[in-house]
Amino acid sequence: MFPTVKDFVKVWKIGPTSSGCWLEEGWTLSIGMSGETAPTLTAEDYAVCVGFTVRDQTGTPVLPDPTAPPSEQPLVLVFDGITLRWAGYSQKQPLQIFIALAPAKLISGATVPYLYGTTIVGDPDQVGVWGADAQGSPPHPDPQA
Repeated sequence: MFPTVKDFVKVWKIGPTSSGCWLEEGWTLSIGMSGETAPTLTAEDYAVCVGFTVRDQTGTPVLPDPTAPPSEQPLVLVFDGITLRWAGYSQKQPLQIFIALAPAKLISGATVPYLYGTTIVGDPDQVGVWGADAQGSPPHPDPQA
């Protein structure tokens, strides 16, 4: 079954990331929560979109960039029927974010939602890969234990 926007609406804690990834482990990605744009339709093509915020480990916003002047860049992810995507700027660098959702089966047998994403900063060779758990989801036990 394909996800809906509702499945993405949570606060997600970024887990391990690839080397050079724009996102960092321990940051949070808040999608459609308090303070962000609720799911809505775009005026042009009626695509579903939802607001988001990225915060560092201290809770300080990274997107929107607090050091940048206010811009007309909307912080909304567009839902294409399966994934969420966004293209904009961070610290004057082009940034693209692509997010997919899939169930992760834990050793205990429980199934929890898990985000898988990529970020592209600047040129297309600067790709980062990352994953995220919903805050408050059961901890993943160490498979080596």
